[in-house]
Amino acid sequence: MNILITGSSGFIGKNALLSMNKCPEIIATYNTSSDFLEFLNKNDLRNITPLQIDLTSREEISKILEIRPTFDLCIFLAANGDPAVSVDKPAFDLTSNTITLINLLE
Repeated sequence: MNILITGSSGFIGKNALLSMNKCPEIIATYNTSSDFLEFLNKNDLRNITPLQIDLTSREEISKILEIRPTFDLCIFLAANGDPAVSVDKPAFDLTSNTITLINLLE
């Protein structure tokens, strides 16, 4: 089974990866995390292909398709995890939580 997990460096994403360590092929996207690769190595998650991309950029999303053009399953976890940002920066929050999904689906 080929799985794409976006937002893999967050709390839910990391725990999802730990529970799916038996799945044969997983592409795990992350954006700004500085410790994500260390997390994969520390937990011996060799079946996971990490991909650092910005899902707000349609051009960068094409990197996913270069690795694998289709997936059996997509777990979309990419989002702004700070609710206070939605008040201070509503356009950023919309882009982080909604536009990224639309970009990926298109």
